[in-house]
Amino acid sequence: MIELHEISYMFTKCGFVAAFVVNLFLIFLTAFHVQRIFSTYKYMVIVFASMGIIFSGWEIVARPFAHNYNKGFLYFSLSDAFDHSQDFLQFAIVAYGSFYLVILAFIVVQFIYRYVTIFKPTLIKKFTGKGVFVWMIYPLLAGAAFGGPLYCFGLVDSYSDEYLKNEILEKYGLAIKDLPRFAIVTYDSEGNLRWRNCCYLLTSITVMGSQYMIILFCGLRMHFTMKKELKTFSVPNRRLQKQFFTALVIQTLAPTALFVVPAAPILLGPLLDIQMSIRTGMIYVLLNLYPPIDSIAFMWIVKEYRIIIGAPTRQEKTKENCRLASDYLTVGVWKFIVVAMSNVTVLPFIAEIFSRVGFVCTCLFNAILIYLTAFKTERITGAYKYLIILFSLICISFSCLEVLAHPYLHNYNGGFIYFSLNDYLGASNDLLKFFIEAYSGAYASIMCMVAVQFVFRFATLMNRKTLLSSFSGFNFVIWILYPLFFCITFGMMVHYCAQPEPYSDDYMKKELFRVYNLEIEKTARFIVIAYNADGSVRWFNLVFLFGAMIILGFQYAVIIYCGIQMQRKMKKELKNFSVSNRKLQQQFFKALVVQITLPTVLFHLPALPVLFSPFFDVKFTFQTGFIYAVFSLYPPIETVAFMLIVSEYSNIFKKSVNRRPSAPDVRQKRVSDISIL
Repeated sequence: MIELHEISYMFTKCGFVAAFVVNLFLIFLTAFHVQRIFSTYKYMVIVFASMGIIFSGWEIVARPFAHNYNKGFLYFSLSDAFDHSQDFLQFAIVAYGSFYLVILAFIVVQFIYRYVTIFKPTLIKKFTGKGVFVWMIYPLLAGAAFGGPLYCFGLVDSYSDEYLKNEILEKYGLAIKDLPRFAIVTYDSEGNLRWRNCCYLLTSITVMGSQYMIILFCGLRMHFTMKKELKTFSVPNRRLQKQFFTALVIQTLAPTALFVVPAAPILLGPLLDIQMSIRTGMIYVLLNLYPPIDSIAFMWIVKEYRIIIGAPTRQEKTKENCRLASDYLTVGVWKFIVVAMSNVTVLPFIAEIFSRVGFVCTCLFNAILIYLTAFKTERITGAYKYLIILFSLICISFSCLEVLAHPYLHNYNGGFIYFSLNDYLGASNDLLKFFIEAYSGAYASIMCMVAVQFVFRFATLMNRKTLLSSFSGFNFVIWILYPLFFCITFGMMVHYCAQPEPYSDDYMKKELFRVYNLEIEKTARFIVIAYNADGSVRWFNLVFLFGAMIILGFQYAVIIYCGIQMQRKMKKELKNFSVSNRKLQQQFFKALVVQITLPTVLFHLPALPVLFSPFFDVKFTFQTGFIYAVFSLYPPIETVAFMLIVSEYSNIFKKSVNRRPSAPDVRQKRVSDISIL
């Protein structure tokens, strides 16, 4: 039977042939036939196509592969050429990883060049003459910043080899010491962080993230102001600039979808120390497809290449339909995230659908969870049973308030307006504003309850009897008041620090009417603007921003501290538990990780631009309220994930489906989280 890594090598060879043929063809057309692409950008296209050929060819030389195993991964070469020279092949796989960053950084250079062409045409000369060396050196520096830390922080040692050797021997039939390799193992045998290896993860994420930040900034600025700036261009040149921009979007989305998203488990998996064994090297097969796909997409999007090649142009209508089809197929993701954000009616309508569907699912799934937890589960008892029920009730309340408030948010230059689109209750503005405040407070209480559950699991696993006693008896009221306190605090900050007044209303009223056709005086709203007309800081508005960040940051600090402590010492502490209870505690911990990861991905990361953009007073308009539609999916997804992770719930469902109710074992003593100690 052919192994997966052998199949991947076949794809690598095919990818190299495709990249060589397609990119060579692109270079030939760009150098000798294309007339409207000239000067610096022509050189950029040729250099980028050449990079694609070198990148695909170097993959054949290096044959990189990766394997994730629990708290570590091995990045190694499967090449049997060059007389098994480990030093050379180590350099080869480092160069391969660095070359990907070189390509990504070169896309950044092209985004900057397009940005300068549209907004600062006088600076184009910076890309000619001696400026050529700058934009050639920058990608090399980015590649070095990615590959250098791998050499410094990823070198193997006796512990990493010992940890991974049996896994590599079992999966590949290879002795680990015979492989050119780098190893990342995040925790030692005692559960302590191996900071040298963690430094590589942090630097690689930072370097890659900085490139994407530049791309996002330039891309969003170009998208939102392109129509205005391109009015000074001729009609043909205007179309050409739009085609270049679309091509750059594809050049970014393709490696993101083919490599960055699939590679996330490789970088983040070891930090979670999840039990897994995955041949993650298969993602290099996907990345190998990038150079030919990118070149074909570029020649298809930029019309001049199609004309040279002889693409069919029978009727003007057919050409227009083809162009539109190309836009939807190639820039679908970008259209959904960015173009739709400027649509007047589509996104609020979609957000309302998401909100109502999320409400129904939340009520249904959380009602099931509450019923099962209260009446069916036998091993979830004591304080943790009440915490689960309380968290489910808060999630239901949160979804109810979202339907009542129908909150939406719009960013405009140096501020944002947080308002209600509810027009079906006939409620007064004061009542709708109260719903918005309550919705904001309920969101804060959800994050607080996640932190409380982390504290409880920490106290249980670490045998902190004093802390654990606060979850029993009358003391449990403390942990009910904790989320309630931050709920009220967050709601009061919205009420007192974001109240509209004449300047903020005047700042936002034209934008609100233009985008949503709403009169600002008749809309239930809160407004945050960072600066007055004279440039002075509006401190009462900034108190809301800083207060929100402090409240959420405190919850994350508690979660991170408890999570890291549990992760480091879990194996040691769980030795005092029975095997079945040990598995249950591990399931609870995984469920908590999911509970904090979901809102982070669905809400906090998308919400960062909302909180920080007013500080920069960037000229843009954005319907950021769509993130509420995404976050409305959190309660039902979290509940379903919890019931899937904790095996007792799935066992109850299996018994119900099979209709084989088992008699309770009266000999078995129920074990609560408290009685364990």
